[in-house]
Amino acid sequence: MLRVPMHLIRTGRSFCSNAHAVNGLFSPIESLPSVTAQLAASSPCEDAHRTVPLSDGSILFGMLDGHAGTHAVLFAQRTLIAQAVMRLEARENVLGDTRPAPVELHTKFAEAMVDAFEATDQMFADQVRKAGRPPKVTRTGACAMLVHVSADHKMLHVANAGDCRCVLARVGDNGEMEAVALSQDHNAMTNPHEARLLAAKHPGEGKLLTRGYVKGRVQMTRSIGDLYLKYEEFNTKSLGKTQVQQPYHPPYLSCMPEMTAHTIQPSDRFLVIATDGLWSELENHEVISIAQRAMTKGDCPARELAAKALNEAAPVSYTHLRAHETPEHLVCRLLLEKKKKH
Repeated sequence: MLRVPMHLIRTGRSFCSNAHAVNGLFSPIESLPSVTAQLAASSPCEDAHRTVPLSDGSILFGMLDGHAGTHAVLFAQRTLIAQAVMRLEARENVLGDTRPAPVELHTKFAEAMVDAFEATDQMFADQVRKAGRPPKVTRTGACAMLVHVSADHKMLHVANAGDCRCVLARVGDNGEMEAVALSQDHNAMTNPHEARLLAAKHPGEGKLLTRGYVKGRVQMTRSIGDLYLKYEEFNTKSLGKTQVQQPYHPPYLSCMPEMTAHTIQPSDRFLVIATDGLWSELENHEVISIAQRAMTKGDCPARELAAKALNEAAPVSYTHLRAHETPEHLVCRLLLEKKKKH
């Protein structure tokens, strides 16, 4: 089996303090330790991630998967997370001491996330417009996922636009570890529901999907950026072969995030949040199994997952790979399980 040189996979470990007690419930994380691995298919890497502790002790995790360049992903790394934090901090019903009901909590979180995603996408368009619509920027985009863990570790919220994925590991009734997807991929090639939504917005339009690619350009149906697929003013001849020809009736992509709420259970163990470079090579249950095995042995689970994904994707010995033959960018983050107190 192909073995990947570990120095080629960047890893990190971070700890974010939590000001609130867990109140005796089993939480998947204690003080929210996490491990991260990153593997780039080109330089500079088009993926990014960030962790932000909020004032009430809750944590916001961001995972971003860029394409066609780094402009959109770097903008989203700075702006989307800042916009989300600003809105979460401003909503006392979400993060205050009032402890709203779960339904109300999810509604407030959803409102904050929709506002943050829409504001970020509009701000990116405004900046590119002011810069004269340079084609190398108008064609860039980024899938984005934000995961919020409440201060008391009882609630988990996911906001997703694109094909990053969040998978929960939990112990099933039979005692075996199960994989539970907390997001769905917004991909026209692999998700029939997204393809149907797109078709419903563009009834009868020819060349809407070409081999699963939206207007023959991208597979994802939601993103930050990709302005030439959202606004006619950015779909210019300066894009060259990237320009979309007629029929052309934008927008084809949306920045609208899809929301998921999960009440953390005693059987929950850990989360895996990763870009599609992992999920395109490994099934959800394989990811959970590899991560669990690595933690049992005391190895870095995120690094083991990145190595396994590369092993699955690489057709030849790693030492003979060229840059264009390497698998897709990959960032993998795990929120580690809480250790039981004695």
